[in-house]
Amino acid sequence: MTGIRTLTLVTLLISISFFLGEAAADEPEFEFRFGWNEDGTGNLDVDSTLDLKVEVENLFTDPKDLQLDITNDGDLQSSGLSAWWSHDGQTSLSSESTNLGSIDVGKNATVGNITVTIRTTEYALYGEYNVDLRCRDNDENDPETTEQNIQLTVNVNEKAQVSLVIAEEGTSEGSVDLGGETTYQIQVNNDGNRQDTISLAISSNDWDSSFSENSVTIDAFSNQIVTLTVSSDSSAEYGESDGSTIAATSGNSNGATDTLDLDTYVRVHYGLGLTVISQSESGEPGSTVTFNFKILNKWSESIEYEILKKDWYRGTQGNPPQGWTFTDGGGTLDAFEEITTSSSSSVKVTISSGADAGEVVTIIVQAKVTDDNDNVGAVELEIEVRVEGEYDVQLIVPASNQVDLTVGQTYSLSSYTDERDEDGELKRIINKIAGSGRRVYTKRASTLREKEITPVSLFQQELPIHAVVPS
Repeated sequence: MTGIRTLTLVTLLISISFFLGEAAADEPEFEFRFGWNEDGTGNLDVDSTLDLKVEVENLFTDPKDLQLDITNDGDLQSSGLSAWWSHDGQTSLSSESTNLGSIDVGKNATVGNITVTIRTTEYALYGEYNVDLRCRDNDENDPETTEQNIQLTVNVNEKAQVSLVIAEEGTSEGSVDLGGETTYQIQVNNDGNRQDTISLAISSNDWDSSFSENSVTIDAFSNQIVTLTVSSDSSAEYGESDGSTIAATSGNSNGATDTLDLDTYVRVHYGLGLTVISQSESGEPGSTVTFNFKILNKWSESIEYEILKKDWYRGTQGNPPQGWTFTDGGGTLDAFEEITTSSSSSVKVTISSGADAGEVVTIIVQAKVTDDNDNVGAVELEIEVRVEGEYDVQLIVPASNQVDLTVGQTYSLSSYTDERDEDGELKRIINKIAGSGRRVYTKRASTLREKEITPVSLFQQELPIHAVVPS
């Protein structure tokens, strides 16, 4: 009996010893935890950084060689974040590595100030994110059995931002037919880091304008295209325009807004505007004169135009000039472009060599778009060419510029003006007759002509005739 009791006691002591040994083996030999006075959490804006600290304590009486890892950096990067070890507790690091291969911790010692830096890009998404950290004992044959894991928690703050642009490289200046409508493709951008419902509004417009959608829900850092339709008033005329302001407002923050200004112009298919720089030109027989024009394209695309002679005549229609030639003008205009025609694109008229001085030819010119076969937008105006000549004029005056009068005698007084060009050549003589206006005498081909005119101020010389009454 005594032997049995002794065996039972030995067995019990062995069991207790084994249990105590196993319990001691389950006790951790180190502790991986948040840094002193930290809770492992933080907040950061987009495009910023945050430092969070951790530490390890060696609970064992022998030194420890520990390895630290950030295990989910790939997942963080897909959301616009990244994390790395920036300090190993002893030294600042520049490698931005997710692994610290060896941290030496003395017996019963603690290594603090081990730092994880978290960075957000400008495209970091709003929300809460965990940064997974792992600590392993390099001295263990099977380190997974003793590894410890903790999580840092970071909150990316909300960024609300919207913007408006014309889609597909379009322009903010559009055009519309008279009484018609045109459309703009507006790209609405959610530049914020959180899904947003953006409202759209139109202001400052006089013409009817409307969106295909008045609000759109767009994911973070994404966009959506909406259509804006603008209808011109039926009473609008070419050259009139309507300005409108498009506003977008974030549903996440009323302070996040953007505006886009648009201008819509009335256009005219095949429409041209035409004015002549000088309506009248003059030249001698056989010479060529040039007419320059301001010409405007009223259409929203480039066009080719031509300036033609529709009719010409001397005096009255149906009496065309003989021996004269007319050279058409023409060229190319961009959308809504207005130019003054150059010498190569202007109209030219060559005067007949047999034309008489003083002859006037009226020309009706027509401007049109080259492929406007029905003359829908053709415009017309009149120009004229005056023929100049060589003059040989003589002025005969009394032998003296003084006339003696007796009492009661009358004498008709006149004065004369000779007009000369810049070279001093005599052009014409103007006889100013007292009380009867002016007459001009010219001479060409031995023929003296007389006509009423208003003299042109060139180089003038007065030849007065005086009357003297004897005292």
